[in-house]
Amino acid sequence: MMGANFPLRKIMILAVGGVFIGGIGILVAFDPGLAISTILLALFAAGSPLIARLLGIRFHKLVFQLFLFTLLFHFAIAAFLYYTQFTPFGGVGDYILYHEVATQAAERMREGNFSMQGLDTSHYYPFVIGAVYALTIPAEMIGNTVSVGLAAITALLIYAVVLKMGGKEKMAFWISIFTTSFYPSYVYYGSLLLKDTLVIPLVLLGVLLMMNLMERFSVKGFIGFCLILIALFPLRIYVGFAMLFTFIISWVLFSKVHLIKKIILGAGVLYLVLFIPSFSGHTFGGFDVLQTYMSESWVSYYRQDAYVGSGSTVEAADIFGGPSQFIRGLLGSFMVVLLGPLPWQVTAWRQMLGLGEVLLWYFALPFIALAFFTPLLKKRMVFILVIFSILLFGVLSVYVSNMGIITRIRMPAFILLFSLLPFGLYLVHQKIFGSRYFPIEPTVH
Repeated sequence: MMGANFPLRKIMILAVGGVFIGGIGILVAFDPGLAISTILLALFAAGSPLIARLLGIRFHKLVFQLFLFTLLFHFAIAAFLYYTQFTPFGGVGDYILYHEVATQAAERMREGNFSMQGLDTSHYYPFVIGAVYALTIPAEMIGNTVSVGLAAITALLIYAVVLKMGGKEKMAFWISIFTTSFYPSYVYYGSLLLKDTLVIPLVLLGVLLMMNLMERFSVKGFIGFCLILIALFPLRIYVGFAMLFTFIISWVLFSKVHLIKKIILGAGVLYLVLFIPSFSGHTFGGFDVLQTYMSESWVSYYRQDAYVGSGSTVEAADIFGGPSQFIRGLLGSFMVVLLGPLPWQVTAWRQMLGLGEVLLWYFALPFIALAFFTPLLKKRMVFILVIFSILLFGVLSVYVSNMGIITRIRMPAFILLFSLLPFGLYLVHQKIFGSRYFPIEPTVH
């Protein structure tokens, strides 16, 4: 009788809700940070339709499954790393500093002080986490859960990029799952309280907006892209410059705007994007930064001292001593950034996971190359992400010799390039099996 008036589905929902609330009550008594993290996780899941809509993604069952799986997977990894203090890629001290600064920022906010002045940070990400702490409690697991939410957003953005390049929904779903859940560096760093968890979705959103702008320029889309650049520069200035120059190159080569309009509109657009570094305290176009960072003394400092860490530094090739020495040294460093750590550079047991990552990358790279040279994709879109990746690899080749830092900073480029993997697999499948069904077949353009 009760089942007729009160459907079983509603009973189950109430039962699950009761268990959830009861579990939260128990967690509050033993670990308030974990309890609030669980509530925050539920809020992320409940807000997934709104998040998808804001990103311009049509929300349906497959999108929700992608978001929820990534959310739960990274939450489990974050909890494991936090409670076991497991550090497979070595000690990453940044997340400890971010938590301390965020705690200080939260204390200030509760006193009505919203200034970053005096905080030991060069960017705003710990301040953002501090705002979350001010609304809840200063527990590191809560900060990690914000990173978990950003990982789920990253999965949606990968999904959107693949669709934009011509993929079908299943293809976009599976490569998003693969990249966010099986790419070791992202599984690890993407579950910690690090600014990289914000840099990556910003890069993906920036690339997606660039793709849209190259097809059809819109003021709204351009303003969105400018805001992305403004957000990126304080976090990682070289990633911001890679994005900035990718836009300029892409506008000249790939914009579908009529030539005369492209020149006239391009002059205004160029002026505005070059003005963006000024928001981070630099000169117009960031030429002060470029002048400083391109000096021999700064390059030598970054290659030999700034990022040096025990057990994770590879030998930095000398790039000074003439043009030929520069080219040889830069090419050698570029190969390390693209393919490292090379097998003979793995000297400690904890680096074995890094070796597993590059073996996965070695497997994927031929298929990525095949995808790039095929007519299956919207090539304008592919060139945008390839240009960004090459520019980012190039910057790392010049300045960074620490393999741990390289694996962190190159993540946006690797994630973008991994999105080409299923297209290459599709090509090989077609060559071997002909027109037989391929489970994640792309749309042919």
